[in-house]
Amino acid sequence: MDALVVNGIGHDEFVMHALQGLELPKLTVINANKDLPLLSSGEGSNSYNPHTFVSIDAGIRQIYTIAREMGNLDPDNAAYYQANALSYARELRTMKNRYLTEILELDLVGVRIASTHNAYGYLLQEFGIGIDTVIEPAHGVEPNPTQLQDTIERIRSADIRVLFTELDMENRYVSVIEEVTGIGIHHFSHMTHGEYDADMVSREMEHNLSTLVEALKTAVSAP
Repeated sequence: MDALVVNGIGHDEFVMHALQGLELPKLTVINANKDLPLLSSGEGSNSYNPHTFVSIDAGIRQIYTIAREMGNLDPDNAAYYQANALSYARELRTMKNRYLTEILELDLVGVRIASTHNAYGYLLQEFGIGIDTVIEPAHGVEPNPTQLQDTIERIRSADIRVLFTELDMENRYVSVIEEVTGIGIHHFSHMTHGEYDADMVSREMEHNLSTLVEALKTAVSAP
């Protein structure tokens, strides 16, 4: 193997541990996030939110980083990698701008948002949207009954109208929150389920942006 692309800030730490026990002198590890401004995970001063891949802007910067590093490894084809990166970035940016136009028409003052875990910070900040409440006390850790009750009270008192959660991932407590508060549940894809295909990122990003617009329009129109 000549190159291995890693997230480098979580999720794939098992890969880094595995590499420590292998002798691969020719392997170049490409850290896709090395040029990205990172968000804190909220779990410590040196802990970062690893969900950069659920984002258009971060995804584009990752694409450029991967293309540049591949060009360094394979100079004869560097122009090819760069051209592909520019084309892919243009596709994603055009998609984002199409949905941004719809969002800019909405009056989002007073729209409060909750998330099951802080996976969507990178995506939402692109549109100037913040998250008011994160339900899971830590990534992948379900709230206990007391924490869940506190969350329900925060949702009620803050009049939070939208809850974003993960597509293809069952969170048992989400149905409880929905039943008790009447909050609107909307699902974002993490692009981590099912068979890989070349169009997956574009297709799932389109789903996420469409979901975002639908959720915000519903929240704005709610009485």
